[in-house]
Amino acid sequence: MPMVSMRSMLAYFLSDTPRVACFVISCGVVLLLAWRKHLPVMCRLRDQAVVPSWAVIVAVLNPVSAHFLVNYAAETQTLRFIWMIPVAVIISCVIVELVFCLKARWARRFTAAVAALVLALTVAKDLPRLKTYWEGPNRNWYKVPEVVMELCDYIAEDDPNEVKMAVFPFPLNLWVRQYRPEIRLPFAWTEREDTDMENVWMYENLYMREEGAPDWTDLAEHAEKGGYRYIILPDHEPHTGHVEDSGYEPVYHIQTDEIGDYGKKYTLYRKEGGTGK
Repeated sequence: MPMVSMRSMLAYFLSDTPRVACFVISCGVVLLLAWRKHLPVMCRLRDQAVVPSWAVIVAVLNPVSAHFLVNYAAETQTLRFIWMIPVAVIISCVIVELVFCLKARWARRFTAAVAALVLALTVAKDLPRLKTYWEGPNRNWYKVPEVVMELCDYIAEDDPNEVKMAVFPFPLNLWVRQYRPEIRLPFAWTEREDTDMENVWMYENLYMREEGAPDWTDLAEHAEKGGYRYIILPDHEPHTGHVEDSGYEPVYHIQTDEIGDYGKKYTLYRKEGGTGK
């Protein structure tokens, strides 16, 4: 469905309509001034920013390429091509150049003040949402949930001489590689570590499970065969079986005051004497 893929990506690109409108107008101003006035700065901006930006837009936002990009990669990955478009840079450069084109000092100051006011009003509507990011659950320089940091630190310091292999549940697994890349996981977000059958089983029965309670006995058996000495499990989720049946013992309990899944209680289990891999 080529048109469906293109419409989906186009909707993402047009999600902030005023910003897109300013971008298109700014590109038009750059091309016009570069053509009519031959201004050196506008010619450079045309060649180094405007033309490459529209090349990316044409390459990504058309039925043929959008169809292949979405089919051969996750849509969220394909949408990152749009991040390559220097929208803010082009708009800013055009505004600055237009301000300095004015002869009178009062006119430059007035235009700069109006532009700053419009920018402030445009950004103000997003401040409540942005505030949740700097005052939200990520209260450290790493921007990683505290529960993940504490569990990773415990694992890393438990036995410094061994290769660290651990099974983290969703969504904790999304943050481990950002904070402690030396800890090997069977799966992260939508990707497995490799095609090892134990990793495949854990990926399908932990991450991809849609219904039914997971069997922790089976999980422990596959984790042991895969070489994963550490298993982190949520205490709040229903399950069957026990990881203790395979020799894993609880060594660390944690519950932070964060929101959502990051504030729930988790238990870290460790296999004494290593695993069977």
